[in-house]
Amino acid sequence: MIEQQKIDHLIFLEKVFSTNLRFGDLRGNKNFIDPFLNYLSILEESQYWPEDLRNEIRLRRLEKLMSYLSKNSSFWAEYFKKNNFDSNTIDTLDRLDSLPILRRADLLEFGEKIYVVNDENKDYISSQNSSGTSGIPTKFLFDNREQLTAAFALQFRHPFLMKLPLRNMLERKFIVMLGGKGAAYLLAKDFVVKVFQVAPADLEDKDIRLSIYNAIEQARPTLLISFPSLLIKLAQMINEDKISLPLLAIQLSGESISAEDNVFLQKIFNVPIANLVSNSGLGGAIGFECGKQFGVFHLNAEQVMLEFIDENDKKVPLGKDGELTITSLAYSATPLLRYAIDDTGNFLTTKCVCGKTLPVFNFIGRRNNEFILPSGNRIGALHFYIALAYAQIQRYSKQFQIIQEDKNLLRLLIVPKMRPNITHEAKFRLALTKLFQNEKVFIEIDYVERIPERGRKPVFFIPLSQD
Repeated sequence: MIEQQKIDHLIFLEKVFSTNLRFGDLRGNKNFIDPFLNYLSILEESQYWPEDLRNEIRLRRLEKLMSYLSKNSSFWAEYFKKNNFDSNTIDTLDRLDSLPILRRADLLEFGEKIYVVNDENKDYISSQNSSGTSGIPTKFLFDNREQLTAAFALQFRHPFLMKLPLRNMLERKFIVMLGGKGAAYLLAKDFVVKVFQVAPADLEDKDIRLSIYNAIEQARPTLLISFPSLLIKLAQMINEDKISLPLLAIQLSGESISAEDNVFLQKIFNVPIANLVSNSGLGGAIGFECGKQFGVFHLNAEQVMLEFIDENDKKVPLGKDGELTITSLAYSATPLLRYAIDDTGNFLTTKCVCGKTLPVFNFIGRRNNEFILPSGNRIGALHFYIALAYAQIQRYSKQFQIIQEDKNLLRLLIVPKMRPNITHEAKFRLALTKLFQNEKVFIEIDYVERIPERGRKPVFFIPLSQD
């Protein structure tokens, strides 16, 4: 394939896969595996391309996306007009700056109008509901054809994962997942042996651990996908159980991880660990950790534009911490244009030592985002969200928030869609209580008309240090 064909592949992603491919029909399918591996090889090469060439690809994709939205959505056409954004005269990537920052609350206010569904994509649309860690239930629509190229392939772009025997692996089920939804909806129908919806405390149960060990044996050699906090707890239990698991590699996402924890995980598992930065609205990875520098991430710049903004929604200088704000150049059913995701990080001011020309950034994640138990043990707020999500709190709430009043008291605020009954409240309490590892924490549930914002954005969890 000549260079221009590779460039066209990255601009016209709709041509990468046959339109008759579906999730659930990928495993062992040559019509998927061959173009997938070809596309992945182009991504491997493009991460060394000159920045000017990559920016030209991004500009072409931005032009395509904005033109499509203007022609197929009266809402987005009016939105562009209101913000003096001309989708027909995009001559620089900076032109996007004329659009305002969007948050989950904005998407909720816009409602169903944001979705772009028409005769061209209606047969390929699926929905993914996530309240996210802002506590606001949000529905994202995805065109499954876009997901294959924009999300599925990027699950394997990390240098450690690219070295795996993917052609053989894609013939079978080779994945075990620990934690919430994450990439499960992308992978589960084709390549996942089992998804374990567990919290760290659940891993104290030997029967649960045995089920996980058995699933890993069944998928051997296995790619294990997990939240860092779950994997750290599993590693502690594996150390106690004195067992060895047939793993090929581990993929982490959803939380930041310390250097000390990373060393501990490497010691216990002794396999490559690929760390990704993801977002549910993108349905895939924002970036992947450099194979030569812990904590340094490369942006998937061919299809994601990233900014860091301050509390006034202004771009911060290079090297200064700010809130991650993403624009997807790949998704059209639920456009994400300058979408702030409540995570913190910063762009690095130097080139990466690995030689890749992709932009590099630090991912800090949510600050002070842990519940402190009476014993001093900590629980990541992400697990509260997961527990409540599986207790179906989204059915009854427009928004919810957890506040740690003190080490013995948790307050759950709910802006109700409808008033839950005693049975539903009991489910919420039980879901939270399971996280406390038999420590005594009182739970108070209050129904409110609105949840106060911190700054200009809603916050899912108020830790003890901020209350």
